[in-house]
Amino acid sequence: RSPAKMSVVAGKPNQHIPLDEAGASDVAALRQSTQTPKSKYPFPQTSSQEYGWDIEKEDLINVKKSAFSQPRKNSEVTSYMEAAWRQKEQAKMGGNEG
Repeated sequence: RSPAKMSVVAGKPNQHIPLDEAGASDVAALRQSTQTPKSKYPFPQTSSQEYGWDIEKEDLINVKKSAFSQPRKNSEVTSYMEAAWRQKEQAKMGGNEG
């Protein structure tokens, strides 16, 4: 395409160009560029897109909760050491409460 026939997407700030003049294909291309790959294409386009292609947003929330949220578990040893460290820190601060 020659530069004389190309449509301008971003014009001057004080100039208003109606959508009919900008070209329907350009506007459609801009709208499609902001969509996610899953809404643009029926199938993954790259091997990287194959991972998680069928996962919905709700599934991601459940995975984050179960896989990455591990509550803290104390055993006899860790409970003892936690109390020992707490006493050591209190003694260091001068507040011998325990």
